[in-house]
Amino acid sequence: MNTYCEGKVAVVTGAGGTLCSCIAIDLAKKDAKVVLIGRTAAKLEKTAEAIKAAGGTCRIEPADVTDAAAIQAIADRVEKEWGPCKFLINGAGGNNTKAMPTRLRYSEADQVPTADFEKDRGFWDIDMAAFESVLKINTVGTVIPSKVFGLQMAK
Repeated sequence: MNTYCEGKVAVVTGAGGTLCSCIAIDLAKKDAKVVLIGRTAAKLEKTAEAIKAAGGTCRIEPADVTDAAAIQAIADRVEKEWGPCKFLINGAGGNNTKAMPTRLRYSEADQVPTADFEKDRGFWDIDMAAFESVLKINTVGTVIPSKVFGLQMAK
């Protein structure tokens, strides 16, 4: 198969997830060398098995995308062994139910948490640590790989 992806390095963050595993498999079917990044090696293994079963090439690189040093180390290894990144799919991300209200409260009197706090959480009840972790994974976790692998693409 001769495609635009043939022999080029594609990096997919969140490659163990439902959507990005499909993207990674498709890139491999188009003959890209796919770098699978995610926090959970076991999830990445499932994606790698599907890629290898289809005759594709991939490597598993477990890491937290908010860890700049870890992402840089992966980028350095990949560039040395396979060449520079040509495609980057920033798919890592997530949410936390503690960071989301489950109902709206309209008055100051409604600010008192209910007995079933987990099922009935208003805006004033959201867990700010959980909210900040969601922002970090979805924002910082996109910026870091973009900076690191984007530099390889720019060169």
